Amino acid sequence: MDTPYVTGDWDRKYKAWKKEQEKKAYKTLPTLKSLKEFPKKPEVSNKDLTPSEESIIEENHSNNIKPSKFIVFLIGIIIILVILGIIFYANYDPSKIRYQYLDIEAKNSSGLPIPVYYQDQQIFSFSGWESMFTMKNKDRLFGNEQYKKIIFDDQGKAYTQIVLDDQIRVEPLSTNPTKATTIGWFTSSSDLDIKNKLNKKNKEILISLSSQSLDSNITFKMFKNKLYFSAFFSAEGENNSELGDFALGFVAQGYDIYLPNGTILLNDNNVTNLDKHLNLVILGDITPEANKSLTQRISQETPSRNSIARAGTYYSLQDLEYEIFYRNGTGFIVFSEDEFNDFEDLFQWNVFRISTTPLENKYPKIYFIVLDNANLTYDGESGSWAIKDKYFNGSVEDYILQIKEEAWNSN
Repeated sequence: MDTPYVTGDWDRKYKAWKKEQEKKAYKTLPTLKSLKEFPKKPEVSNKDLTPSEESIIEENHSNNIKPSKFIVFLIGIIIILVILGIIFYANYDPSKIRYQYLDIEAKNSSGLPIPVYYQDQQIFSFSGWESMFTMKNKDRLFGNEQYKKIIFDDQGKAYTQIVLDDQIRVEPLSTNPTKATTIGWFTSSSDLDIKNKLNKKNKEILISLSSQSLDSNITFKMFKNKLYFSAFFSAEGENNSELGDFALGFVAQGYDIYLPNGTILLNDNNVTNLDKHLNLVILGDITPEANKSLTQRISQETPSRNSIARAGTYYSLQDLEYEIFYRNGTGFIVFSEDEFNDFEDLFQWNVFRISTTPLENKYPKIYFIVLDNANLTYDGESGSWAIKDKYFNGSVEDYILQIKEEAWNSN
C-alpha cells in the first residue's frame, strides 16, 4: 500500500532545499566592495623621476587636448571661412579683377574701346570704331549715331556739320537725316551687351552686337598662366551668303612692325599742333545770308581749339603669316588660324587691322602673343625672326605653331 502524500512535509523539504541552493549561488558572486574599488596606481614622486622622464610627462600632458574643445575650435574656424566666402562672393566682379598678368576689359562707351593689360599696364587697345565689317557695304563695326551734327540757319534750312583735325565742314543736308548722321553697323549702347566668364582655366569676354539686319559677336579668350589670347568673330545676317570680310582693329602707340621677310616698318607717326584755329569750310550753293547765319551759330556753339596736323605712312599688306609689334623690349605677335593674312597699318593714326575671310560663314580665330623683355634677331639663312624673351627662345614660326597646338588642345 502506497504511502499517502503529506503536504506539510513536502513543503518543508522544498523550502530547505531552495535555501541551500541560494546560499551556494550567493557565495559565487563578488562582493559590493570588490565592484566599487579599483586598484590604485602607485604614485610616483617627481623626486624618483629623471629629467628626461619629467619632460616626457610634461609633453604628454600638454598634448592631451580634450576632444570636445578641439571640435568647438574646428567648428569656429569653419564658420569664419563660410562668412568670408559669402562676403567675397557678394562683392565679386570678374570685370574688375586682373586675370593673372594678362587681362582684357571691354567698355560700353563711345567707340567700344577694349584695352589690353599686361602686368597692370595697358599695352594696346582694341576698338569697335576701328574694326571694319563688310556685308554688301563696308562700314565700321561699332560707329556713332552722332557722327555728324545737324544744324539750321535762320531760315530753318538743315545742314550737316563735322569737326575734323584742321577744319569744321558744313554742307546742306541732302539725304535722310538718320543716314546722314549715323556711321557704323551698330551705333547705340542699346545694341551692345558685354559679359565676362571666369573660371579656373580661362577667362572669356563675350561682346554681343545686335540690330534688325545683323547679329554679331566677338569673344576674347585668355588662358591661365599663358601669355597669349584669342579673338573670335561671328556674324548672322538676313542672308549669310552676303557676309564679307571682318577686320579686327586696334590702336597701338609707338610700335614698329617687324615683317616675316626681315623688313621693319618704322613708326613715323607725328602730330603737330598748329598755331591757328580750325577753318570753317561751308560747301554747297548757299546764300550770303545763310553763310553769315551759320558762321555766327558755329562760332557760338563750337568750342574753340587749334588745328592739328597728322602724319604717318599707310601700308596695305597681303599674304603675311604674321606681324610683330615691337617697342623697347615689349610687344606682341599677331596672326590667325589661316596660314596667310592681310594687314592694314595706318601709322598716321596708330591704327592697325588684321582681316579675316569667312569659310562657310565661319571666321578664323585671331591670336595675340605678348612678348616680355624680348630681343629680336633676323636670320637671313633661315629667313626667320629669332625671339629670345622671358618665356621663349626660338623662331617666331615655332612659337606660332606651339600656340596653335596649345589653343587647339585647350578647346
